[in-house]
Formats: sequence, C-alpha cells, structure tokens
Amino acid sequence: MAEPEWLTRKKRIDPRLERAGRLAPGCPSGSPWHTPGLPSGAAYRREEDPTDTGPANYTLCDGPLRLAVVEAKTADVGVQEVMKQAERYARAATANVHTFGKFHVPFAYATNGETIWFRDLRRAENLQRTVRGFHTPDALRDLLAHDVAEKAEELEDLPYTHPKLRDYQRDANRSIEGAIASRQRRLLVEMATGTGKTFTMVHLVARIMKGGGDGDALDVVVGALVAARRMTAEQVRAATGLGKDDVRAVLKGLVAAGKVRVEGKARGTTYRWIE
Repeated sequence: MAEPEWLTRKKRIDPRLERAGRLAPGCPSGSPWHTPGLPSGAAYRREEDPTDTGPANYTLCDGPLRLAVVEAKTADVGVQEVMKQAERYARAATANVHTFGKFHVPFAYATNGETIWFRDLRRAENLQRTVRGFHTPDALRDLLAHDVAEKAEELEDLPYTHPKLRDYQRDANRSIEGAIASRQRRLLVEMATGTGKTFTMVHLVARIMKGGGDGDALDVVVGALVAARRMTAEQVRAATGLGKDDVRAVLKGLVAAGKVRVEGKARGTTYRWIE
C-alpha cells in the first residue's frame, strides 16, 4: 500500500526541514501573508500557505517574507516534474514583496522526502538540480543576496593584470569564468605538465574573490593553499597579488587555528593545508 502524502511529510520531509533550521510552523495553516510581529531573521516554515491558485505545501520564511516554496509528494513519486507545481505557487504568491520576472518567491523545491530538487527562480537560465538537503536560513539569505549573472559581469570587467600570467593561462581563466557564467556546475580543466596548473587555478580563485565575489584576503589565501596543498608565503603572495603583510597575517591565523601547518624550515618555510 502506498504511503499517504501526509505521512510522507510528517515522517520524511518535516525532519529534514527541521535539520535545516526550519522549526515547527511559525503560523497556523491558512494564515494571512503578512503577519505582524515577525521580524526579519525569524526563520520558520508555513504549511498549506495560501496563494492565488491554492495553498503551497510549505513556504520557508524569513520574518514575513517567503524565500522558498516546497512542493511535496509521496515517497513513490518521481519529483523532477513536480517542480512545475512549485513554480506555479511561486508565481501565484502575489502578496509576497519579491518580484523576479513572473515569480514572487525566489526559490523552489520539489521533494518526496528522499530526493530534493531545487531551482533558483530569479533567472530563466537557472535550471533545477538535485541538492543533498534543504538550505539553512542563512544559506538562503546568502543566495538571495547574490546573483551569479551580476557577479559574472563584474568578473568579466575585471582586467588581467598579474605580470606572471601567460596568455594560455589567461585563456583558461576566461573559459572557466564563461562556463561558470553559463551555469555549468561541473568543469574539467586539462593542462600539460609544467604549464602552471596550480598558478592558473590560484589566479582564478583570486580573481573570483577580488572581483566577482565578496571575499577578503583570507578567502584568497585559503583558496591558494587548497589548490596547491603546499606553498611558501612568497608563492602565495605572487600567485594572489596580495600584500606581504596580508598574506603573513592570514597564514599566521590559519596556523593558530590548526588549519595549516608549517613545514621544511631548513630549506625555507612552507605552509601545508591539512583539512
């Protein structure tokens, strides 16, 4: 006998929402869109939340704002096509303050409690994809605050100024950045031995963090060490273009935090990423 949808939601979906920080419903089913006394930062979920075309199974909220619609089906139903229903509710949530083209809720999920599909509805080129779990409230807020297309445009306008960057390394960086802008999530980069793969990737990390991202010196140094596994402070500085004081201060902090260890003092100090 097939499991009823209410049991799938109670047994399979509610616990996953709760693990992601969406605790018990903050308002009763069928409550109005804008509820007084719910400040921004109060993360919760609503169940059977009304829209212009009927109630959404769940909405994930930040104070009075709906950040995501969740459409639920039973465990024996394939959910990839269910995303269309979640999108319909996101279009019909006209009382929500967001507007992204035809959608009024920026994100949507479809799930049977086993598989979770997710889509960023803010741009048509964003495709649905499987995710391991529901995003935490902070993760959804962070997604809402960033737009891949806008960041890609900022990155495209950032000049290539590193004096050690070779033409083919610059071309590789451009190709990778173009793939990211076109929403490719898995990339394979092949370069011959001795052509500077590590430097090429570290330079890319530095560009993303300095141009298209919101990172600081810590992010760039961590990216360099993760890519190379082991580098001297001078190599990190040369690869990232950061100042000597920035690099050394960050490396010192990473060593103190137990994320990096110091090696090879006799032949020159190197820093190795250990996580």
